[in-house]
Amino acid sequence: MNEQIENFKDKRWTDLVESFKKRIEEDKIVFNCKSVYVKLPEICPKPEYLLIGMEPGPGDDLDKDPEYCNFIASKEDFIIHYCAYYYLGNEGFNYQMTDMAKGGISIKNAELTRDKRYEIWLPYLKKELLLFGNPKIIFIGKGLYNAWNSKFFTYKREFILQHGGSARGHVKNYYNKIKNIEKYRPDDKVKQKMKDLAVTLMEMQNYSSNLKNERLKIFDKDFTEQDKILLSVYRYDFERF
Repeated sequence: MNEQIENFKDKRWTDLVESFKKRIEEDKIVFNCKSVYVKLPEICPKPEYLLIGMEPGPGDDLDKDPEYCNFIASKEDFIIHYCAYYYLGNEGFNYQMTDMAKGGISIKNAELTRDKRYEIWLPYLKKELLLFGNPKIIFIGKGLYNAWNSKFFTYKREFILQHGGSARGHVKNYYNKIKNIEKYRPDDKVKQKMKDLAVTLMEMQNYSSNLKNERLKIFDKDFTEQDKILLSVYRYDFERF
């Protein structure tokens, strides 16, 4: 029986989302920590690629904004979307994004509980993969990629580097090792194209005008050199995949 969904209104998908919420309530008890459900972006129900992050976080303020959708907030989020849209999708939404664990959680609690939580959440991810038609997997983070290089997870997969905190140094080192990296550098048109894509993504998630305008403020400033490095690296990787 084909378990792949046709759209995000499919009851099998909405039931799975409800099971995420119930699991998060159980996580609160099992791990004795705050955790909040953060909506997943609904981009493509029949993706060729599934990009998988670690977990939403930190969860301290997410429950104050019920419109908030994971992966559609920061400049780094939109850099990933831009590169996925143009270099995985050839200017199309052929990808979907999710997290290994769905609850927004503080960094400290995430680190303390991660191994056990991931083992608990793995069956949910496998169900998600089935509903999406078993797309190709791209982990966001080498640590996450390595974590499932085991008997628990035998799917073929790739990874891209994370972009925040201490990962920035790894991104820069990787950038410096890529031959002819200059050809992957963003041109002057990228910022506006990324902003236009951000608007499209937020409209797909039914963001209010206020929230949409708040998020778009990140485009008021020019790209930093770190932004350009990240764009170059993600473009390089997505073109390889």
